Amino acid sequence: MRIAIASDHAATDLKAELAEWLMEEGHEVADLGPEPGESVDYPDYGYKLADVIADGTADYGVALCGSGIGIS
Repeated sequence: MRIAIASDHAATDLKAELAEWLMEEGHEVADLGPEPGESVDYPDYGYKLADVIADGTADYGVALCGSGIGIS
């Protein structure tokens, strides 16, 4: 399965852990960012995630944020 994953700046550690686990489970993972330490606007990464799902590059997407509601 092809899974894209993106987050805001508060969830980069969780994103990295989840991406690693998904790969261990045999999935192809595309990390759309951001990199740890970057301060970002979460909608930019939500749009990136939506684009790769809409164009078929990824089968599924996971959006993460520090609060649990922001990026949703």
